[in-house]
Amino acid sequence: MSKVETKQDRSQRSFLALTEFQYNPEDHTPLSFYADYRARVMEYMKPAGTLLKWKDNTVLEIDETISPTFEDHILLTALLLMDKRLPAKIKTIYGPKMEFEGVFLMDLASEIFNYVSKIIDEDKKAGLLLAANSGGYDDFDSSFVYYPDMGLGIIIDRTEVSG
Repeated sequence: MSKVETKQDRSQRSFLALTEFQYNPEDHTPLSFYADYRARVMEYMKPAGTLLKWKDNTVLEIDETISPTFEDHILLTALLLMDKRLPAKIKTIYGPKMEFEGVFLMDLASEIFNYVSKIIDEDKKAGLLLAANSGGYDDFDSSFVYYPDMGLGIIIDRTEVSG
Protein backbone atom coordinates (compact mmCIF):
# COMPACT_ATOMS: atom_id res chain seq x y z
CA MET A 1 0.00 0.00 0.00
CA SER A 2 1.52 3.36 -1.01
CA LYS A 3 1.57 6.32 1.33
CA VAL A 4 -0.61 9.29 0.39
CA GLU A 5 1.51 12.41 0.10
CA THR A 6 0.27 15.25 2.31
CA LYS A 7 0.64 18.97 1.77
CA GLN A 8 3.20 19.04 4.60
CA ASP A 9 5.25 16.27 2.94
CA ARG A 10 5.27 18.25 -0.30
CA SER A 11 6.19 21.54 1.34
CA GLN A 12 9.10 20.08 3.29
CA ARG A 13 10.46 18.03 0.40
CA SER A 14 10.27 20.36 -2.53
CA PHE A 15 10.29 24.02 -1.48
CA LEU A 16 13.65 24.46 -3.19
CA ALA A 17 12.04 23.32 -6.44
CA LEU A 18 10.99 26.97 -6.73
CA THR A 19 14.57 27.69 -7.76
CA GLU A 20 14.00 25.67 -10.93
CA PHE A 21 11.00 27.69 -12.08
CA GLN A 22 12.10 29.97 -14.91
CA TYR A 23 10.43 32.48 -17.15
CA ASN A 24 10.19 31.65 -20.84
CA PRO A 25 8.19 34.17 -22.91
CA GLU A 26 7.29 31.39 -25.35
CA ASP A 27 5.44 29.57 -22.56
CA HIS A 28 4.14 32.42 -20.41
CA THR A 29 2.90 35.96 -20.52
CA PRO A 30 4.17 38.03 -17.57
CA LEU A 31 0.76 37.66 -15.90
CA SER A 32 0.55 33.89 -16.44
CA PHE A 33 4.11 33.46 -15.17
CA TYR A 34 3.26 35.39 -12.00
CA ALA A 35 0.06 33.34 -11.54
CA ASP A 36 1.96 30.05 -11.99
CA TYR A 37 4.74 31.15 -9.66
CA ARG A 38 2.23 32.27 -7.02
CA ALA A 39 0.38 28.94 -7.30
CA ARG A 40 3.65 27.08 -6.77
CA VAL A 41 4.44 29.17 -3.69
CA MET A 42 0.93 28.47 -2.37
CA GLU A 43 1.58 24.72 -2.69
CA TYR A 44 4.32 25.08 -0.09
CA MET A 45 2.23 26.94 2.50
CA LYS A 46 2.38 25.14 5.81
CA PRO A 47 -0.78 23.40 7.08
CA ALA A 48 -2.04 23.45 10.66
CA GLY A 49 -0.04 21.04 12.80
CA THR A 50 3.31 21.81 11.15
CA LEU A 51 6.20 21.83 13.63
CA LEU A 52 8.44 24.89 13.27
CA LYS A 53 11.70 23.75 14.85
CA TRP A 54 13.43 27.05 14.14
CA LYS A 55 10.71 28.86 16.18
CA ASP A 56 11.24 27.02 19.45
CA ASN A 57 9.24 24.02 18.23
CA THR A 58 6.07 26.04 17.71
CA VAL A 59 3.22 24.10 16.13
CA LEU A 60 1.03 25.99 13.68
CA GLU A 61 -2.52 26.08 14.99
CA ILE A 62 -4.07 27.11 11.66
CA ASP A 63 -3.08 26.79 8.02
CA GLU A 64 -0.55 29.36 6.92
CA THR A 65 -2.00 32.24 4.90
CA ILE A 66 -0.47 34.88 2.68
CA SER A 67 -0.16 38.37 4.12
CA PRO A 68 -0.33 41.52 1.96
CA THR A 69 3.44 41.91 2.35
CA PHE A 70 4.02 38.34 1.20
CA GLU A 71 1.75 38.97 -1.83
CA ASP A 72 3.94 41.95 -2.73
CA HIS A 73 7.04 39.79 -2.26
CA ILE A 74 5.70 37.08 -4.56
CA LEU A 75 5.04 39.69 -7.26
CA LEU A 76 8.48 41.23 -6.78
CA THR A 77 10.15 37.81 -6.96
CA ALA A 78 8.23 36.89 -10.12
CA LEU A 79 9.42 40.16 -11.72
CA LEU A 80 12.99 39.35 -10.69
CA LEU A 81 12.69 35.88 -12.21
CA MET A 82 11.37 37.37 -15.47
CA ASP A 83 14.28 39.78 -15.75
CA LYS A 84 16.65 40.80 -12.99
CA ARG A 85 16.43 44.45 -14.12
CA LEU A 86 12.67 44.70 -13.59
CA PRO A 87 12.49 45.32 -9.81
CA ALA A 88 14.76 48.38 -10.06
CA LYS A 89 12.75 49.68 -12.99
CA ILE A 90 9.46 49.10 -11.19
CA LYS A 91 10.87 50.95 -8.16
CA THR A 92 11.80 53.93 -10.34
CA ILE A 93 8.40 54.11 -11.99
CA TYR A 94 6.02 53.06 -9.22
CA GLY A 95 8.01 53.73 -6.02
CA PRO A 96 6.84 57.33 -5.61
CA LYS A 97 3.23 56.28 -6.09
CA MET A 98 3.62 53.62 -3.42
CA GLU A 99 5.39 55.98 -1.04
CA PHE A 100 3.18 59.04 -1.43
CA GLU A 101 -0.19 57.45 -2.14
CA GLY A 102 0.13 54.56 0.30
CA VAL A 103 -0.59 51.82 -2.23
CA PHE A 104 0.84 48.32 -2.22
CA LEU A 105 2.74 46.75 -5.09
CA MET A 106 -0.22 44.42 -5.64
CA ASP A 107 -2.51 47.47 -6.02
CA LEU A 108 -0.44 48.33 -9.07
CA ALA A 109 -0.16 44.79 -10.46
CA SER A 110 -2.38 45.44 -13.49
CA GLU A 111 -0.35 48.52 -14.49
CA ILE A 112 2.90 46.67 -13.84
CA PHE A 113 1.95 43.70 -16.00
CA ASN A 114 0.90 46.02 -18.83
CA TYR A 115 4.26 47.79 -18.57
CA VAL A 116 6.25 44.54 -18.39
CA SER A 117 4.41 43.13 -21.40
CA LYS A 118 5.32 46.24 -23.42
CA ILE A 119 8.96 46.01 -22.33
CA ILE A 120 9.15 42.35 -23.33
CA ASP A 121 7.54 43.08 -26.72
CA GLU A 122 9.99 45.91 -27.35
CA ASP A 123 12.93 43.76 -26.22
CA LYS A 124 11.82 41.05 -28.67
CA LYS A 125 11.79 43.60 -31.49
CA ALA A 126 15.23 44.89 -30.47
CA GLY A 127 16.67 41.39 -30.05
CA LEU A 128 17.37 42.00 -26.38
CA LEU A 129 14.89 39.56 -24.88
CA LEU A 130 16.06 38.34 -21.51
CA ALA A 131 19.63 39.42 -22.18
CA ALA A 132 19.97 40.34 -18.52
CA ASN A 133 19.12 36.80 -17.44
CA SER A 134 21.22 34.97 -19.99
CA GLY A 135 24.59 35.88 -18.52
CA GLY A 136 25.74 36.68 -22.03
CA TYR A 137 25.88 40.45 -21.71
CA ASP A 138 28.43 41.49 -19.11
CA ASP A 139 27.91 45.18 -19.80
CA PHE A 140 24.13 44.91 -19.98
CA ASP A 141 23.70 44.81 -16.20
CA SER A 142 20.96 47.21 -15.10
CA SER A 143 20.14 49.22 -18.21
CA PHE A 144 16.84 49.27 -19.98
CA VAL A 145 16.25 50.44 -23.49
CA TYR A 146 14.47 53.78 -23.56
CA TYR A 147 11.02 53.58 -25.14
CA PRO A 148 10.01 57.19 -25.85
CA ASP A 149 6.70 56.15 -27.43
CA MET A 150 5.69 54.67 -24.06
CA GLY A 151 7.13 57.54 -22.02
CA LEU A 152 9.07 54.98 -20.02
CA GLY A 153 12.57 53.76 -19.58
CA ILE A 154 16.10 54.62 -18.69
CA ILE A 155 18.37 55.67 -21.48
CA ILE A 156 21.30 53.31 -21.95
CA ASP A 157 24.71 54.99 -21.65
CA ARG A 158 25.07 57.48 -24.48
CA THR A 159 28.79 58.12 -24.09
CA GLU A 160 30.08 59.47 -27.36
CA VAL A 161 33.21 58.00 -28.80
CA SER A 162 35.34 60.38 -30.82
CA GLY A 163 37.33 58.94 -33.65
